Amino acid sequence: MRKLLFPSAIAAVFGLALMSLPTTASAQPAWQVPPGWSFTGGYVGLNLGAVQNIDNGDDVSYYHNIEYGSGSIPPVFGKMHAIGFIGGATLGYNWQLDRLVIGVEGDYDGSSLNGSVSFTGHVPEVGIPGATGTFNASEQLSWFSTERLRLGFVTSPGSMVYLTGGAAQGQWQLQSNYIFPAVSYSETTQATRTGWAEGIGYETALASRITFKVDVLSYNLQPFQTQALPNTAYFGYTAGKNFFFHGTTARIGINWKL
Repeated sequence: MRKLLFPSAIAAVFGLALMSLPTTASAQPAWQVPPGWSFTGGYVGLNLGAVQNIDNGDDVSYYHNIEYGSGSIPPVFGKMHAIGFIGGATLGYNWQLDRLVIGVEGDYDGSSLNGSVSFTGHVPEVGIPGATGTFNASEQLSWFSTERLRLGFVTSPGSMVYLTGGAAQGQWQLQSNYIFPAVSYSETTQATRTGWAEGIGYETALASRITFKVDVLSYNLQPFQTQALPNTAYFGYTAGKNFFFHGTTARIGINWKL
């Protein structure tokens, strides 16, 4: 299901764009736009969709080099695939120049994205080579926002396809925990990460001041490393996880021209 969701969303953007292209010289859009209708102007809107994050980060520990030797590649675990809903508000402005549309757009969305991973087995990070323990980690996206440029091409009166890209930010709740055998080394933290987002979209007029849009964005934010408190029994002991934030959003939205 997860593998199909985002490719399907991307296909929907192209499908809607193709549907808007006239098949004959006399073809008309689904509704007749008023003469002189333009994307130019400010707008506010609402959006709703899905978000996924693919975290390829593993656990990290001072004991990697002790047990496996400096420069070696020890067994890794801690990767996770998180998915959830996203939705919020949009604000922007467009300038239409003939069939070219140039715009700026920002959005702020809340999110239900969350994921977790758990491993029980050979966990060298607990401080004793060859020991068995448990490693847990989880991530949750609280909010996500972007500030982007848009470059669109009008495919028919009142409809356009566009490319978009710019800055992105997200706030994450992160947790990592090592248990051996009855002692827990853990950290729970909140981290706001910044980066970029880019994607494609399609927008079409539904009424004189209302447009409908679909967009798919790919984002890449700064990584973050959690670190448990040092274990006083083992000088220099640290344990945690590398969290990576690479993912996709697929959203629909309604905009109101001001």
